Amino acid sequence: MRFALLGSGSRGNGMVIEVGRSLVLLDCGFSVSQVKMRLATLGKRPEELTAVVVTHEHSDHITGVGISARSFGVPVYATAGSLSKMGRLFNGSEEIIAIESGIPFDIGPMNIHPFSISHDAE
Repeated sequence: MRFALLGSGSRGNGMVIEVGRSLVLLDCGFSVSQVKMRLATLGKRPEELTAVVVTHEHSDHITGVGISARSFGVPVYATAGSLSKMGRLFNGSEEIIAIESGIPFDIGPMNIHPFSISHDAE
């Protein structure tokens, strides 16, 4: 497993997690051009992305989610509550997968265990 922080702060958050051939973007608070640039610094290309997983719907975590999902052709995983707050970012052409806190799911060889924390988000 490898992971790298693409950026963290009020202007955008994102991280990549790589296991085998799966490369997941955890949050996408950056524009498509910023995602491409930040991935390039790691020697990665957007075509290698497998999915975007959203931790919560704050703008610094989701600004680029919809356009990135469309541009890179990857599904978006998020809770129903977060998805309800992100509707304006999607145009209906994206693959959206609702997840539930406490119910594990797989992306390639990754087994992800989502959990709730106290935070002002859905």
